[in-house]
Amino acid sequence: MKCQITSRKDSDAAVLFVKSTESFSDKRREKRNNVSIPVKISDFEGITEISGTIVDAGNNGCRVLAKSLPALPEEVLLTMKKFGKPVVAEFAWRNDTSGGLRLLWDRKVDGDEDEAPESEAASA
Repeated sequence: MKCQITSRKDSDAAVLFVKSTESFSDKRREKRNNVSIPVKISDFEGITEISGTIVDAGNNGCRVLAKSLPALPEEVLLTMKKFGKPVVAEFAWRNDTSGGLRLLWDRKVDGDEDEAPESEAASA
C-alpha cells in the first residue's frame, strides 16, 4: 500500500494512505484461456516426473496445478497426449501447488530429429 508523509515533527510523522482507484490489470503479454489439460512435468532425464493439470494457457505460457513443483529444475519438459512430443518450458514462478511456465517452442529436446547442426550431420 502506498502512503505519503504529509508532515514531520521530531520523531513523529503524519502519514496519508491513499486508496488506489486503479483496477487490477493483467501484466501478461497475451490473453490466457481457461483450460483443463492433464500434463506430465519432468526433468530432462526423466528421473523426476510429476502429474498435474494446465489450468490456463496462451501461446507463450501456462499455469499448472501440481504438487511438489519445487522438486523440479528451472527447465522442464511438458508432456501432453495431444502433442506428439514434449514441450520445453521454464518456470517463471512456482510454489508447492502451482506454477507459471514460459513455453520455449524453439528449444529442441534431445533425440529430436533435425537437432544436429549440418556440420555434425555431414560427418556422421
